[in-house]
Amino acid sequence: MKAGIIVFDPFLQAMKVFSASNVVGMTFNWGRKNILLLSIYSPPSEDISITLQQIEDCLTIPHDGVILAGDFNAKSPIWGAPKKMREAKTLRTSPEG
Repeated sequence: MKAGIIVFDPFLQAMKVFSASNVVGMTFNWGRKNILLLSIYSPPSEDISITLQQIEDCLTIPHDGVILAGDFNAKSPIWGAPKKMREAKTLRTSPEG
């Protein structure tokens, strides 16, 4: 496992709902909304499609909103990198992107 989530607030009722090699997902209530939080790490040595499939699998969990946080290892001038990588184009054109 390459991603993780730590909850320090003892009053936040959080539940781990998904775990894969590159993605961990948990849900928590924010007001009346059920939020799905994903922690993501896509290793530079691995095809990004593996991580995107894991995200897609996690997004099937019922939720009212999603927060994605992590490191996709996908460089692009769009977000300030000096060069572009194939992974960045894949990430931008994926159904989740």
